[in-house]
Amino acid sequence: MSQLLEFAANHPYLAGGVIVLSILVLGNELRLRRNTGSFIDPANAVSLINKGAAVLDLRSAERFATGHVVGARNIPVDQLESSAGKLKRYSGKPVIVYCDSGTSCGKALTSLQQMGFEQAVAMRGGLQAWTQENMPLVKD
Repeated sequence: MSQLLEFAANHPYLAGGVIVLSILVLGNELRLRRNTGSFIDPANAVSLINKGAAVLDLRSAERFATGHVVGARNIPVDQLESSAGKLKRYSGKPVIVYCDSGTSCGKALTSLQQMGFEQAVAMRGGLQAWTQENMPLVKD
């Protein structure tokens, strides 16, 4: 222990860097563990869909028209909060959100949870993960 203190005294920048990096890694791990239950893979999404979950496609209408998950409703991520009235009928049941790659889902998930959708989850990897699993797409 005395050698560690001596090292820290002789190399304050290195010791400070180790402390800062440790805090950042710990914070990131805690954040990931807190959000783990909010993301599901495509296979679990299918299971929830079969049990009656609502599916929201967060992509633009143009992207939605090129192909989407069966039964999905298109509500672009920037219109999610203004569409709260339309979404009320889904309260109390699971809601799955997805985008192209999963990058927009975090913001949407937070918005839905703030609107009272406690069972809202995001599909990890988005539609890319869905198609990689050879899941079907439909076009309207």
